[in-house]
Amino acid sequence: MTEQGLRADNSSTKTDALTATLAQAEKAGHGSKALLQQAIDMRELDTAEDVNDVLVWRLRRLAQLPAHPGAPRRPQAAAGQPKSAAKRTSNWTAPTAAARPAASDLRHRTPRR
Repeated sequence: MTEQGLRADNSSTKTDALTATLAQAEKAGHGSKALLQQAIDMRELDTAEDVNDVLVWRLRRLAQLPAHPGAPRRPQAAAGQPKSAAKRTSNWTAPTAAARPAASDLRHRTPRR
């Protein structure tokens, strides 16, 4: 295949990816035209190596679609509900001093293999 033929195949694949992403976003309840305009307006596209790749990346994030089309969709956080500090912290607690072995116990234990 010629270099021009490879470019044409690559271009159509990238256009297909953009079209498929817009279709997925629409299926997820987003307006494809408004979402595409938002992706375009996010930042300039003049310096992008591949505008289609950039738009697909932006659209997938804006619509909260998975990075890979076959992956499951991320659950959305409840709108308008701030995350409380308690929900962000883990339930892990440091062991108390009583739970730690005494220094003399460390000297008498069997070696690990």
